[in-house]
Amino acid sequence: MSTARGSARELIRLTGVKKRYGGQLILSIPEFIVSQGDRIALVGSNGSGKSTLLRILGGIAPIQEGEIWWADDLQQEALGYVPQGGGLYGELSVRDNLDLRRRLYGLPPAEQAHTPFMAGLGLAPLLEKPFSELSGGFQRVAVLASALGVNPTWLFLDEPFAGVDEAKAEAVSRAVQRLTDRLRILVVTAQVEDAVPGANRVVEIVDGRLHERAGGGA
Repeated sequence: MSTARGSARELIRLTGVKKRYGGQLILSIPEFIVSQGDRIALVGSNGSGKSTLLRILGGIAPIQEGEIWWADDLQQEALGYVPQGGGLYGELSVRDNLDLRRRLYGLPPAEQAHTPFMAGLGLAPLLEKPFSELSGGFQRVAVLASALGVNPTWLFLDEPFAGVDEAKAEAVSRAVQRLTDRLRILVVTAQVEDAVPGANRVVEIVDGRLHERAGGGA
């Protein structure tokens, strides 16, 4: 599937990519292009390969065949990545997790910086609690806060609303929307496209192959 976006600048390109687990072919992608300004809803059933593709796009998972190209300037900028589960150190407090992630990107501790990513997420009373002691919903919120806290210009969210109640889901959506103007790329996985507000592309994975849906901004 060729997905060139007209005159939009290409930032990531996959060519002839194949990914296998234990000999089983999970993804087969002749060509996939992510361009400046893309807001992609990556949809598919459980086990379809959404999480795997997200990790491949971010350079987190290796491939067995094919090539991946990232724009040089994109590689110099911060990637915000929220995995489907976990993502922070259980024994550390929320504050220490946030500060550790920021230090990895050469940023000052959260309390010494302007932190609009925290607004409305409800984490302020929980900053001193160990991550492992948070409810599942607040763990998801804390992982999101750590990803937003590195001032990313490309943001990959793996089913960010799974296991999150409606109030937290709305807070997460608002937090992401506050970053929209600075984000060069946003990719969100979900089982249905309606779970990704503001998407301008909808890409479905079926039997390891990508299908761009009409009406998704293609």
